[in-house]
Amino acid sequence: MSITKDEAQKLLEPWYPVFWHSVNAGFQRHYETHANELHIVQPRTKSSYVNDFIVDGLRQGIRDASTVWEERHGQRRLWIKGKVCIRVKKLNRRFQPSNIPTQATFEFLNQFPLEIPAQLKLPDMPSATNLFLGYRVTATQTAIQGVYIVCPKGEDVLGVT
Repeated sequence: MSITKDEAQKLLEPWYPVFWHSVNAGFQRHYETHANELHIVQPRTKSSYVNDFIVDGLRQGIRDASTVWEERHGQRRLWIKGKVCIRVKKLNRRFQPSNIPTQATFEFLNQFPLEIPAQLKLPDMPSATNLFLGYRVTATQTAIQGVYIVCPKGEDVLGVT
């Protein structure tokens, strides 16, 4: 059962500052850490570095009993109150992420019920809504243009400010 855009906004709004800071700091951290090798790092590798730094910032910034981190099928997922499952992704101009076509990706994109980590399980709990914490970069690929909460099918986009 998916939650509405308004419900998602209400649930996630307290974390918007952490989302914004983690994405911006992760992007800058990549440039600082790899300053001497920026010319040799391929775009896919760069995206992986940035994603790792963003996730690290989120792990440090979100320390709440209602959240759980999970790593499964090569995906790092943040579960919030058992209602949403979030993955961090770079977005294109149409607010869509690039994904390697795997079964796990297909299931996430199509809102297949994911198994909620044991720490968040309650009897008869409905399945969570899958969302992306996405970011877009400037045309020069040197700064963050915006941070968004995006439904995997791209129907809804919430700006994080």
